[in-house]
Amino acid sequence: MTGNRICAFALATPFAILCFVGPANAFPFDGNWKWSLVTTDGHCGIIKVGLAARG
Repeated sequence: MTGNRICAFALATPFAILCFVGPANAFPFDGNWKWSLVTTDGHCGIIKVGLAARG
């Protein structure tokens, strides 16, 4: 009987934490980004790619 209670507690605790913790605040991602793609098939090397994000 005690094992069932411990199991129920072990399953309920992470669920309660996930439900009551607020969402994380992310940094703004707007702006210019630079990516470097590394290829290993075909044209081998590094390709630099520009990206602009607007939220």
